[in-house]
Amino acid sequence: MKSLTAHEVSFLVLGGYAVALHGYPRATADFDPWVDSSAINADRVLAALRDFGFTPTEEAAQALWTPGKVLRMGHPPTRTELLTAPAGVEFGPCRARAVTRDLFGVPVPVIGLDDLIANKCAAGSPKDLIDAAELERIRSRLGRSIRRGHRFLRRPCSISLESTALAGRRRASRAFKGSRGDPARSR
Repeated sequence: MKSLTAHEVSFLVLGGYAVALHGYPRATADFDPWVDSSAINADRVLAALRDFGFTPTEEAAQALWTPGKVLRMGHPPTRTELLTAPAGVEFGPCRARAVTRDLFGVPVPVIGLDDLIANKCAAGSPKDLIDAAELERIRSRLGRSIRRGHRFLRRPCSISLESTALAGRRRASRAFKGSRGDPARSR
């Protein structure tokens, strides 16, 4: 991320990190920056990758100019997948509606909530549809909160290593309490 921003790459955070930054933290195996596939941006991406220590092959470099291609680097859970044309959304309009969030201490552009829901619905995998449903619930709550003027909307969301670990523990705790094995429920 730091390398992408240092080289002024035009990108948006997409995927599991974007889902978490919009309020539904879940496990993810990769980081999905969506990069604009313009020629000038592809050159910036290549410079950022070289700066990061990755020497792209000619085939990898061509993927950055080709909409619909994915450039994968690394292995889960630290894999990065550079996307050029995710389902159901266009880069220009989404970039105009993007929000800035803090991701591990770096301010990054994140696809907007409405566009992320559209992307998840268009992608259509079971995981994507679950994400879309959860994001829709968040959008519904945000709409009610905006009408009521809630204070929490003034604070931008951010992700840190501590916040992701805490969210995972909360989810695990809720799952246990709702299970049949919960002693409190069997009384």
